[in-house]
Amino acid sequence: MILSVLLTIVWLLLIPFGLGTWVTSLFSRKFITPGLILLNGYLSMTALFEVLFLPFLKFGWSFNALALVFAIISGVLALVSLIMGGTTFSSMEKPKFDFLFFVFLILTGFQIFMRVYQKVYDGDDAFFIATATTSLQSNTLFRINPYSGYEMGSLDVRHALASSPVYLAFLSKMTGLHPLIMAHIPYGIVLIVIYYCMIYSAGHTLFDDEKDSKYISVFACMACVFTICGNISSSVPQTFMLMRTWQGKAVLANICIPAAFLYLIMAAKTVKEDKIPLGIYVMLGIAGLSATAMTTSGAVFIPALAVGGMLVISIVRKEYWAILKTFVSQIPAIAVGVVYLLLK
Repeated sequence: MILSVLLTIVWLLLIPFGLGTWVTSLFSRKFITPGLILLNGYLSMTALFEVLFLPFLKFGWSFNALALVFAIISGVLALVSLIMGGTTFSSMEKPKFDFLFFVFLILTGFQIFMRVYQKVYDGDDAFFIATATTSLQSNTLFRINPYSGYEMGSLDVRHALASSPVYLAFLSKMTGLHPLIMAHIPYGIVLIVIYYCMIYSAGHTLFDDEKDSKYISVFACMACVFTICGNISSSVPQTFMLMRTWQGKAVLANICIPAAFLYLIMAAKTVKEDKIPLGIYVMLGIAGLSATAMTTSGAVFIPALAVGGMLVISIVRKEYWAILKTFVSQIPAIAVGVVYLLLK
């Protein structure tokens, strides 16, 4: 049990944090926070898994082989990223430890507690959890029908290009926890933490002037309240965040798309005398690829948002190469979408 807890911390927090260190060092210093490092690392880890997953799926290689290759590559890259991005820690901004910051932590903790305590289950678990379980037990990738347990005659193209259920199986294999336990407790908790790391980073970016920094915690607390009280239908992002936290569609709606908005805001807030930091283009591309890992429709949402948003920013800033750089960053995500259309 203790070993599973330690391995869970390693694969859900330490490895993503390591992966996010170097790419975050490519951002402007005023944008860097510990939460941004974790957000960038999580997106990088799921994007890397998607890149490795697709050839394994194509050639019918085993899940165990994928898990071994990904574990080695992600571990090595996390170590290299920590070494290359070591200066990130000395340049990042510390949170403003005011009264509302602790209110923000309490509200976040309350949501995590209620998420675990209420044990909310969703019908789509029949696909996500079952696919993770069959991948783990049969040593295959999308070859077993999660609803019947029988082997599928052909590839389920609608779901197979999105690797998030297999990523859940990987986390389960690395930690020794059943996919159901992994999804509902540690993975769900960490996704909520990453979501609010992104919220705080957004507040830090929007209120980057010293005189406005007191509003960062106000912004974060308001986001907490809106999320807690946002269950107005079964299809809004707030409901997905707290009831379907680990599912690919929930991660797309609450992490990937808002993260792309965050990077665009950072681009817009960059001092006009400076060029848009390279890290923003890199993370827009990684966010697009991570979105395709959650659901294939991510191949449409993130590229459209990134290119459209950067088009406006590049015109306002008169930095016209920015639109081309953004388009290039989205080529991997667009390629996944093209593959989906060809196989459909």
